[in-house]
Amino acid sequence: MLVRAFAPVSIGNFIVGFDTLGAALAPADGGEPLGDIVAVEPHPAADFEFVLTGSHAARLPGALADNIVVAADAVFHRELAARRIGARPRRLTLEKRLPVGSGLGSSASSIVAALVALNAFYDAPLTPDELLTLAGELEGQISGGIHYDNVAPTLLGGLQLLLPDAEATTTGQRCAPLPVPTDWFFVVHYPGIEVSTRMAREILPRTYSLAQAVRFGQRLAAFVDALHRRDSVRAARLLTDELVEPYRTQLVPGLETARRAALQAGALAFGLSGSGPTCVAVTDSAAQALRIQHVIEAAMPVNAHRFTRLCKLDTAGARLL
Repeated sequence: MLVRAFAPVSIGNFIVGFDTLGAALAPADGGEPLGDIVAVEPHPAADFEFVLTGSHAARLPGALADNIVVAADAVFHRELAARRIGARPRRLTLEKRLPVGSGLGSSASSIVAALVALNAFYDAPLTPDELLTLAGELEGQISGGIHYDNVAPTLLGGLQLLLPDAEATTTGQRCAPLPVPTDWFFVVHYPGIEVSTRMAREILPRTYSLAQAVRFGQRLAAFVDALHRRDSVRAARLLTDELVEPYRTQLVPGLETARRAALQAGALAFGLSGSGPTCVAVTDSAAQALRIQHVIEAAMPVNAHRFTRLCKLDTAGARLL
């Protein structure tokens, strides 16, 4: 049986929620879906084989054996062994459609697509919560620390609020979905350069002041409250990042110029997607989104690999094709 799974792009941090919020996105411009695909099928001649294809396959570093999908296969089968489920001969194929180091949850998309495909291949022995735990573990192998702000929305869809570890320990719940205004559009610009999550984390201060921590908590709490009150104007006004973005701006040429241009063109909010270099503007009008796209592209350096997409929230998350 051949199974194929798709996992969408995601905005880690969602501007205001460092390591706490994440959103899955789907194109609203009629273009092809944004996300990676992993196929799993029986192998006629070997216990395991990994095949790498896709438009961004050549930009993945290292040997095939070092690919995160191979690690996902190993971790998934570790869990099967704990359940006394035997491994089957299989071929995994990753269609790498997202650029690496883009701030679009590229590694999370590969990881989640692999786990969802493998789970379907074995008739779903793992629950979504168990898959999410494995995805966080695998994401930590790449970024240097376990975090869920990309893998949670990529797996489950929507805008997800990450819950404290104690909550996950006692209830098994790692995240909670938040209501997002249905009229919000996201103008997503990838400038065609690479910024690794590890690099973007290393540039941050090792300590923050108490006042900074309080302001971060207040703004995040107020944003969540505004969403639940269906106050989209107030929620958009709170979409700013004073905690990490000021330090990461230097990694993305043209970012501040693009920010000013997008806000002058009517964007409700503007910030980095994840650790960058991709930036995202929020608006409540498709027509305005096209104007914002134009000014962002004019402000950012020209690059053969860059692209801009108009997106909406992806409420489905990862799914079988």
